[in-house]
Amino acid sequence: MERRQSGRISVDIPLTFSDGIIKVQGMSSDFSHEGLFIITKKPFKAGTDISMLLEVSANDKIYTLGKVIRVIQSGADNIKDGMGIKITRMTAAYQKFIRDLAYDKLAVDDSE
Repeated sequence: MERRQSGRISVDIPLTFSDGIIKVQGMSSDFSHEGLFIITKKPFKAGTDISMLLEVSANDKIYTLGKVIRVIQSGADNIKDGMGIKITRMTAAYQKFIRDLAYDKLAVDDSE
């Protein structure tokens, strides 16, 4: 059963995430207005509040807050291990980032 409320846009972006104690580097993917997926071999437990710094480019970093809502640790090569994150602090920068991603995706889809 599909639990997502909004569509996802697949793009991999490096990020740093932390529970306030441990800071981890990872890769984010599958963005939406409501959340994202963090690819990592070192996930936090479901229910953990985290801060995230998305490294969109060398001069463009986006800070936001979220909560781990699910953890995937399959060990299978064809399944990404990591965490599903629900955004709990929707910053203007994150909203603009999602709008820009959606616009870019539409532009690519229209050109195909």
